[in-house]
Amino acid sequence: MYNLGVFCEQGRGVPQDDTEAVRLYRLAAEQGHGAAQFNLAQHYPQGMGGLPQDDREAAHLYHLAAKLGFAKAQLNLAVHHARGKGGLPRDDREAARLFRLVAEQGDAAAQGSYALLCEHGRGTPQDYIKAARYYRLSAEQGNALSRLHLGRLLLGAAAAGRALPAAPG
Repeated sequence: MYNLGVFCEQGRGVPQDDTEAVRLYRLAAEQGHGAAQFNLAQHYPQGMGGLPQDDREAAHLYHLAAKLGFAKAQLNLAVHHARGKGGLPRDDREAARLFRLVAEQGDAAAQGSYALLCEHGRGTPQDYIKAARYYRLSAEQGNALSRLHLGRLLLGAAAAGRALPAAPG
């Protein structure tokens, strides 16, 4: 069901049809398919495929897929916790936990977000060395914002007479 939903959403081999894609994603999601839960959740914020606009349902589906270990859902759920979206209270600790979980899987966006939380001590103890490490990991994958933050962090450390490690570790 999930694969056919993807084909319907993308118009690959069948006519493009968001409503049918949503129907198929829902069927697969109800059977516990994490990618289907994630794809269905992606349709709720803008009310695509005939669905109502519903950030709470999106957050619920991200939560289900995240529990199954689906990294993209974990990342989106982290953003929801960091911003207090989808009916979830702002929870920096849970956001940091989820960003780190996805960062450890090599996701550049999560690495940059986790680094920012480490730098500012939001949801995790303030740790400039850890922030530099994760900014660097993200920057090495081409994340321009992480490059900017890493440079700013290193310049600030140098100006204050502190040394931060030059390589991730």
